Formats: sequence, C-alpha cells, structure tokens
Amino acid sequence: MNYLTFGASRPKNITYAQLVNVAMKKFNIGQEYDIVLSYNVGSNCVHIVDDDDMAFFFHQVLKGKSTMLHNIYIKKIEKVSKVNPSSSNTFAFDLNLIPDGYDEFGAQFVDNTYNHPITETYQNTEPVLSNNQIDHKWKSNTFTYMPPPPEHPAPPIKIQRVGDGENLRKIIKMGDEFDSKELCMADIGEKALLEGFQFKPRKSDRFRYDVVCRVKDCEWKIISSKAQDSMKWVVGKVNDIHTCDRTELFPDHRNATAKLLGHLLVPKMGDPSRVYKPKDIINDISLAYNIDISYKKAWGGRNVALESLSGCPKNSFSQLPYFCYNLKVKNPGWVTHIETDDEDGFEMVFIAFGVAIRAFLDHLRPLIIIDAAHLKGTYLGTNMLAVGMDGNNQIVPLATGVSQGETGRSWTWFLTHLKECIGEVPDLAIISDRHLGIQQACQTVYPEAFHGFCCRHLMLNCKFGTSERIKALYWKACKCYTTDEFTHAFAQIERQSPEAHQKLLEAGVRFWSRAYCTGKRYNYMTSNSAESINNLTRHVRRSPISMLMEYYRGLVQEWFCDKRENDWASAKVKDRVFKSANWTVKAIEHRWIYEVYDRRRKHIVNFRENTCTCRKWQLSGLPCGHAIAACRFQGMTSCNHLAKRWFRTTTLKATYQALIYPLGEYDSWELPTNLQVVKPPSMVKPQPGRPKNKDRIRSQGEEPRENSCQRCGSGAHTRGECSAPLPKNKKAKKRQRRATIDLQRLPQYPGGSSQGSQPSMSQSYHLDNMADP
Repeated sequence: MNYLTFGASRPKNITYAQLVNVAMKKFNIGQEYDIVLSYNVGSNCVHIVDDDDMAFFFHQVLKGKSTMLHNIYIKKIEKVSKVNPSSSNTFAFDLNLIPDGYDEFGAQFVDNTYNHPITETYQNTEPVLSNNQIDHKWKSNTFTYMPPPPEHPAPPIKIQRVGDGENLRKIIKMGDEFDSKELCMADIGEKALLEGFQFKPRKSDRFRYDVVCRVKDCEWKIISSKAQDSMKWVVGKVNDIHTCDRTELFPDHRNATAKLLGHLLVPKMGDPSRVYKPKDIINDISLAYNIDISYKKAWGGRNVALESLSGCPKNSFSQLPYFCYNLKVKNPGWVTHIETDDEDGFEMVFIAFGVAIRAFLDHLRPLIIIDAAHLKGTYLGTNMLAVGMDGNNQIVPLATGVSQGETGRSWTWFLTHLKECIGEVPDLAIISDRHLGIQQACQTVYPEAFHGFCCRHLMLNCKFGTSERIKALYWKACKCYTTDEFTHAFAQIERQSPEAHQKLLEAGVRFWSRAYCTGKRYNYMTSNSAESINNLTRHVRRSPISMLMEYYRGLVQEWFCDKRENDWASAKVKDRVFKSANWTVKAIEHRWIYEVYDRRRKHIVNFRENTCTCRKWQLSGLPCGHAIAACRFQGMTSCNHLAKRWFRTTTLKATYQALIYPLGEYDSWELPTNLQVVKPPSMVKPQPGRPKNKDRIRSQGEEPRENSCQRCGSGAHTRGECSAPLPKNKKAKKRQRRATIDLQRLPQYPGGSSQGSQPSMSQSYHLDNMADP
C-alpha cells in the first residue's frame, strides 16, 4: 500500500478547524469529501474530533521526553453513503517541515497542486529550515493517511481508548462472587488499569461497594454488596459501557493504590528468596498497565504483598505458639520452647528438628557448628543456628531459634535446650567464631566438649592486611597435623609479622590449630557450613518470625527428601589410593604394625589402635594413605573397614530415611485455648544521632574497590553467583594417571614385601556396608 508523507511545523496555537483546513488545502481535497484525523498510542488508534482532542494531543501525548516522531493519520471519505474505491488516496503530512507559503500563525497555505499519480510515493525534497524558523515548544509529528480496502465501504468514525482491545479487557459480570470486599475492590481496580479509565466510589461501607466512572454524566458503574448469611461479596449490577469520550491518558492513575498493587504483586512475591526491588516493580507495572507509579507507592505495594503472603509481623508473634503446637503434632519428636517476659512480650524461641536430632545421635559425627545472623524485618533480632555434617560432607540443620540479641544469656539458653535434646555426647566438638557470648555458653553448658574457633573469622580479626604470604603461612599452620610442622610454619609467621604472631598467641593456639587442639575437630577448620545457611536465608530473615521458622521446616523437609550418595568420602579415599601407589611398606608386626615411607617421611601405622603418626586417620575418620598402603601390603582388596561408621553408605541412607510433614493452611490448624500468650517484643529505641551514610561522596583520589568473580574473572558478578564450572585440576589428574600406571606395573607378591601391592585396590575405594572387624 502506498502512502504520502509531508512535513510541517505546527504553529503555537492551532484549532481543530484550522488543522482540517490546512490538510484539505495541502492535499487538494474537494468539498465533496470529509477527512478523519487520528493518531496511534501503542497499537491502539485514538481519533481527533474537536479542539479538546487537539489540546490533549499537543499538551499530553507530545509532552514526554521521547524523540520519536508522532504520526497523525488523515482519512479521506466521501460525504455520500456509497464510497468510490478509487477515491481513496494516500497522503502524508510531516510537521517537521514548513511548506512554502505557510503563515507562521497558521492562517493560510499556498494552494500547491499535487500532480503525482495515486500509486506513487512522494518524497519531500524541500530543504529543512533553520532552528530559528521552527517552533520547538512541542515535539515533532508525522501525519499519515491509510485508506480502507477498496472492496469495502469506509468504516464509521469511532473513538477508541487505549487498552480497549479484547486481550486487555477484564470481564466483571452480574452475579460474580468474591471471598471478601478486598478481592472485589482489587478486581475492579485491575479492570480500570487494563482498560485505561478511572473510577470513584459512590458508596463504600461494610455492606456495599458502589463505584462509578470519574467522568461526570458517564453511565459506567458497578454495584456490589455483601451476600446475606454469607461472607462473600456478589456483583449486583454492571453497566460496562462508557458514554464519555475516554481520550484522556492517565500517567499517574488515581486507582493504582498500594493495596491494589499489593494484590497484583502477590504472584511475583511468592518466592521469598527472590529480590524484587521497587524499581523492578515500577518497570513491570509500566510495561503491564502503561501507568507510572512513584517509588513510595511501589514500596507500599511490595509491603502489602509480603504481608498478604507471610502475614502481619505483629500478628506473627501471637501465631507462634499455635505454629509450635501444630509443628509437634504433625512431626512427633520435634522440640519447641518459647520464653517471654513478665508482660508476655516475646524474648526467645527454640526449635529442634526431631529427625535431624535422631540422625545426629545415630549416624553423624559428634560435631556441631553454630552461628548467628541478624534479622531484617520490622522487629529486629538474632537468628541462631546449629548444624551438623553427614558422611557426605553435607549440612544437616539441627536446631534454630530467635532471640532479641546475640548475648551470653541467649546463647546459654539456646545451648541448654539443645543439650536437653542430644544429652552428653562423647568427643563432642563445637566450632564457632570468637563471640564472647558463645565462649561463655560453651564453658557453662558443655564444659567437657572441645570448643574450636573458626579460622577464617580469626584471620579477619587479626587483620593480616593484604600480605598473601602471611595468609598462606597462617593457613599452613592451621592445617598442620603434627607439632613439628606447626612449629616450623608458626616460626615463619613470627619472622614475617611479629604483630600477627602475637595476636595468634593471645587467641590461644589450641583453639585454632589442628596440631595442638585438645580434642577432635574432625577436619573442620571454619564455620562455613552455618554461614552457608545464613546466606541461604538472607532474604527470608525479613519475613515474620513464624514464616522464618516455617522456611527452616520446609528446608529440612526438602533436604531429607533428596536421595544422596556417598561420593565425597569415596573420592577422598580414591585420591589417597592413587597417591600411595608406590609407597614403601615394611612390617614391624605382621597384621598390626607397619612402617610406611611416603617419599618424604616415615610413619608408623598401628591397626590395633587405628592410628597413624601422620594423625590424618584419627582426626578425619577416613584412612590415610599410609593405612591404605599397609592394607595393600597385606593383600587386602578393600579398606572400607578402616573408615568411621558415619561414612558408610548404609549410614548415609539411614540419615535421611525419616519423613517430615507440612503443617498445612492456617485454617486447618488445631487451636488449643490453653497455650501461652506471646506479644510482640518492645521496640528498642534507636540510638541518637545521625545514622551512618554508606553512600557518601568519596574523597579525591579514593577509588572504589572493584569486585570480580574469583572463578571466571568476570566483573559482572561475584563468586557466589557464578554459574561457570569449576576449573579442572590438571595436576591432580596427571598425578592420578601416573599413580594408575604405577599400580598396573607393580608385581603382585604372595606375602609381605617392601613393594607389595594389589592392583585391585584401585577399584576398592567405595565405602560399602562392610562391618568393622
């Protein structure tokens, strides 16, 4: 289809009649025709029929900051009822250029006759006028005429509002039922946003909700009322026809309230781990409904959506006793405690996951890692957590709780209730940071257990600076198994940094060194396991307290439902099998004591006491390379019996065989009347003074620190958000290939020998269900 395009600059004041006169003279349209003016907003057509429409077009549509040219379409139709198909032509009229003979005030055009044929497109070649000859008060526009198909009559003039397409309409008919008045108001409000009109309530009380169009004398209305003998609301009368022209756009919609936005945002806010910021809400609402909302209104709608999903933070404390009661009804063996003050104000809550406690006592190593994280909601506090580790090096949450602060009293209360669940555990180890409250609680509740410090927290507290040399020596000293190795590494730290050496001494070597620890750390040098849970709940900790506890229950349910295989311990043993392929073994006492030379040092393996002088076997629970080499020397094809019971495949499966059941909806809960009353805690008065500004203006020469991914090197994300695969350890694979070749080349000796080896040992590293000898 061909069409013509012309350009002209619009005068400051032009009426609808003047514009029609200009168009008819410009395109040489006779008096036997009428013209129809229209423009597009998106995919919808809006007609111009009077001076009000002209004013709206120039003062509202062209008021934005877009540099896009706006088109005005001109349609020529005959005044007679029958339309001659050959009478339709395509014209174009561009307001960017002023044609010859046009008066600055929009008075007259020189009648220039257009002689080009109808099927030809006219290309305007007139020079563009200088900037001082064009009025730039309004944006530029383009007028284009699109004729109807020649076999059909011209359609009648119809005023169409943006959003009236069938795909954007929301149908509300008489007899529709809603569960509450809020849902009824939300559906009517969403209809107004989709169809691009505004309404106002004519009557709104607890029995009736009557709304009419905002435009005076418009007959659109919806009347709804509360049903008799029911809590539902029913639509009684609907007149869904607008008699107003509805050519006005509403950039700031009056009916887009925070409650309505909250109703619209509920589907997107269902995932508590998703970060849905107000600026994202503004963009999504603008794309979906073509309206602009303020940051304050987006924040209010977000809070309303969160409250509708997770409940009111204030009411959540009163629901907490019922939550704990139903939690124990659905999952027997779970333990809950709630402590309040003299005025029934909330102070602390403790929840122990029964299935995890039983797994800890029966199948896990005696290791507990504890940590705390701050809450971010309306009522601030501290989320305390205790986790264990299974034989596959996976995290098992044992208990969680919330207190008003991380103090010695709160940690003592938390660990006391945890001890009531697990009792006295032999060889128990507790790993945490150096918080004074945790140290006090461990000394009070578990005086016989070993309490070790997180080595990473200690490194940050000692402030080693940017010296990678000092950090490497520190981690070497932490991980040393023997005292000789530790003494050598610690002496190097003293030579490099006497200040760091003194701080490590003051912290207590037995709390962070594996060589001098008075108990067993089970090869866990940090509290990263608990930190991982804290990172997982960083967005959930702003939810009400009952929803936070429900998140932990769902997390344990999901993890216990997964089927896991013992691949971590098997990989460790496999690596040690390859490393010990060519080590030299000499018998001291057959079947019990052997000397193993690993090309660096000689170590003694004692099978009576299940020990090795390298101490890896005792501290980790997995057989070291020296023990594996001694087993190969004896002609054994498997070393599974040397591993601790929590690394066995049957033990790992038994850890997660218990089931965890959800609580269901709140309406189905049991609500006893004899439960304790819990009120929200008293709000702590904020400290006086101006809060710290984290977005301060940096000083001259102070450059911001640029973070980058430590795995792939990208500056767009951090290592925790990186989805790239882990880099392959080429040296380890090369060493394994060499060890495999050595295993195949070694001869098989019938008895004890310094080079005795069984090639089948390389395939026997899986930890099966063999019983201890």
